Amino acid sequence: MKNKGSLGQCREVVRAVLTYLIKNPDAKDTTEGVRRWWLPEDYRKHRQEELEEILDYLVSKTWLTTRTTTHQKKIYGLNKECLEQIKDCLKNEDRQER
Repeated sequence: MKNKGSLGQCREVVRAVLTYLIKNPDAKDTTEGVRRWWLPEDYRKHRQEELEEILDYLVSKTWLTTRTTTHQKKIYGLNKECLEQIKDCLKNEDRQER
């Protein structure tokens, strides 16, 4: 994942995506849908390619799945097998921030 913005902003977007998916584990969407529905308004300013890099990073960790439609759009969703691992990671980050 390239660091085009601040690393803190990328972490916050990752956290927002994962938090959304914990609450909505069946959600699946394109990059634009992720921006519109999964992210708080403050994080919607990321360029599409930056957001796609963040989502692809989560795919590389196997936390998200992806498939490509016939129109070459990627659809992202939660890898439910990793749900507990994701929850643990977010809890650990919360502890470290205190």
